Amino acid sequence: MNLRTFLPLNVDHVTSNEYFFLTDEVLHVLLPTLSWLRVLSLSHYQKLSMLPSSVGCLKHLRYLNLSYNRSLSRLPDSITALYNLQTLILAYCQSLIELPRNMGSLTCLRHLDLRGTFLKRMPLGMSRLKNLQTLTNFVVAENGGTRVRELGELGNLMGTLSIQGLQNVDSYRDAEIVDLQGKRYLKKLLLEWGSDNNIMQQNCLNVLDKLQPHWNLTELIIISYSGKSFSDWLGHGSFSNMSVMRLESCKHCVSLPPLGQLPSLEKLIIKGFDGVTSVGTEFNGSNCIPFQSLKYLEFVDMCSWKEWASFAIETGGLAFAHLQELCIRNCPKLSGGLPSHLPSLTALSIEKCPQLTSSLPFAPLLREIKLDDCGNFSGVEPLLNGIELRDMKIKNFSALPLRFLPPTMTRLNLEDGPEIELPIHRCHECGVRLDGARLTNVPKIHDASTISNTGTCLIEMHLLSKSGLTGFLERFGLGLSLSFRYALPCQSLIGGNLSVQKNTWIKGKIKLGFSLGNLRCDGIGFLLGTTNMLWWMSDAALDGPILPPRYQDSFSKMVVVRK
Repeated sequence: MNLRTFLPLNVDHVTSNEYFFLTDEVLHVLLPTLSWLRVLSLSHYQKLSMLPSSVGCLKHLRYLNLSYNRSLSRLPDSITALYNLQTLILAYCQSLIELPRNMGSLTCLRHLDLRGTFLKRMPLGMSRLKNLQTLTNFVVAENGGTRVRELGELGNLMGTLSIQGLQNVDSYRDAEIVDLQGKRYLKKLLLEWGSDNNIMQQNCLNVLDKLQPHWNLTELIIISYSGKSFSDWLGHGSFSNMSVMRLESCKHCVSLPPLGQLPSLEKLIIKGFDGVTSVGTEFNGSNCIPFQSLKYLEFVDMCSWKEWASFAIETGGLAFAHLQELCIRNCPKLSGGLPSHLPSLTALSIEKCPQLTSSLPFAPLLREIKLDDCGNFSGVEPLLNGIELRDMKIKNFSALPLRFLPPTMTRLNLEDGPEIELPIHRCHECGVRLDGARLTNVPKIHDASTISNTGTCLIEMHLLSKSGLTGFLERFGLGLSLSFRYALPCQSLIGGNLSVQKNTWIKGKIKLGFSLGNLRCDGIGFLLGTTNMLWWMSDAALDGPILPPRYQDSFSKMVVVRK
């Protein structure tokens, strides 16, 4: 058979319960007949557990794609006889833990994609692959630290390189031979130490010193580094193309590198620095405008971090001038020192920082704000004044007085705020027109009965977990969707959709002045009301008991339409 190309069916558009597969028997019969094959792709064939050894007979094969075969556990040794092979894609073969021993024989190989695999080690002889341009992963095994030297012979590497198992590199001299600084075509580099390593911290620093990449690098990720400080090259201004950096689980580090010196840095994520107690001028660097290009900044899981030192005077207020998104999450000891002015900020998220008491930064372009378990803030109302905020989510606040909402507000989500005072009754004074609100366990909502003919229209409002309202909703307009759970006193509703959730008791007088579009009661206990509770229902579904016997007489005029 003279077939040159074998490609899979397009499996990208099948539904989740459909799949394609080839049995091992089919491959044993089919492959030996395809001796002229140049391109072979068996991607996404989930039931493919092992290639037959006859694949080594395909001497003309240039391209072999086995990606997304989650059952593929090993490759036959005969695959190393494909001396014309240029591309081997094994991405996301999650059961594959090792490569054939004689991989170095594939001297024509240019691209080896190992993303998403769980290899335990690299075979000896990888340094023979002189033509290799893509090597996504290189794993240093225990007692095999010297093998990292083989990367030094691969001078044509480009794109992405991930070096894992660096805790197994015993000598900084082995790291020096890797010569990352000479690999000018690499764009993304990941350096990962093991999470449970007993390597000496000084040796860890020495290894990092020798793994300095070329200045052309655009993205750097460092995971589980165990040194107390970072190498001097990290944050050096000569990395003029560096736009993305992520530092994660560096639990022994006591300070952050001077990343503010990177002139093109746009995205920065710092996570799991247990030893850092203060972030200050060392983070900004020197003789520069700190973070002049940064657009996204995230601090996560900083369990000892107490203060973000102020530097507004020192930098002339120019730091973070282009920052658009700021996220601080799970920093339980952080108490203050947030930047005072972020002129370009559009999204602010602060979660699980219960000791935070400082003022929020002034951000005139702020559009979205999320505050969750953040202690007692000051300066919330000044933050809201004069900005075009559209989406606000506040959760787990003991007290947060809000006397007004910005007129541009369209979405509001409040959860678990026993002392939050929400001025819904003043929406019309501020020109607020909410498209939706979700209120969960917020009992101190001001009387909303005065919202009559104000133009305010709530399209969706959820009132959950015993959110008590007084004089709720005299008039919110048509198109209102309400969802109740637990006991809730209601006096009047007009139009729209009503959803009553499981384990609900609705009591009080419910009056409908217009036809109710959709009522659904799911497993409720009973309804208490008066005779004109339901007038018109176009689509009703009532599940479970509606009334106890002693209340049935009082609902003689009630019309119930079952779907």
